[in-house]
Amino acid sequence: KAGSTLISNDNTAVSKFSIELQADSTYKYLVVTEYIPSGNILIEFSKSRYLKSSDALQPHSTKSIKYLGDSFTEMNLYQGYVNAILGITNSSSDGVGGSCVATGKENIVGDGVTRQSLVTRSANIKADIIVVWGGTNDWNYNVTLGNISSTLNSEFYGAYKNMLLNLINNNKTSLIITITPIQRGTSRANYSAQLGFATAIKDVSKLYGIPCIDMFSISGETYENASQL
Repeated sequence: KAGSTLISNDNTAVSKFSIELQADSTYKYLVVTEYIPSGNILIEFSKSRYLKSSDALQPHSTKSIKYLGDSFTEMNLYQGYVNAILGITNSSSDGVGGSCVATGKENIVGDGVTRQSLVTRSANIKADIIVVWGGTNDWNYNVTLGNISSTLNSEFYGAYKNMLLNLINNNKTSLIITITPIQRGTSRANYSAQLGFATAIKDVSKLYGIPCIDMFSISGETYENASQL
């Protein structure tokens, strides 16, 4: 702790700890100064300054974050963990259970509820950090996959491209992160179909230089073990 002095067991090195204050007298740096003993004097040979941990480990604590997605986002399944790690308190979510990235399936459930697509809702999203997690319902409701050349909001590739363009154009300096859906169901056929949507998310994210967390591949949940989870 600050004010302490540590001496190595063989008396060949001495470390002293002190606090460097800001202009308002609040804690800024922990300063570690190391010395080599030479007779009755100590010769300084290094000095290091360490930011207080909240600054060093939570550089996004003053930022705003917005989560865009479907039921996983609506149920607030993961946002609290991310906010705690980043130290963020300015957090909000736009999650609509049953919604697709693409247009055309807004009323497919038939319960009288219109579930706006992510590409439509993306036009109104603004934040310092934006996390997008969708695509499961596009697979479930048989949205046409399309290809990387598509510009149609009714196709998954086209809708994902237009969604990211909305977010990029409206948030010029923001960090945007995409997430692929986890694997759903217990059949190889489901896996093969879902893989196309996960691949599309990675393709489009790469196209626009957006970091993508590939939960489809790294979550640990697969069609082979889903029934055991």
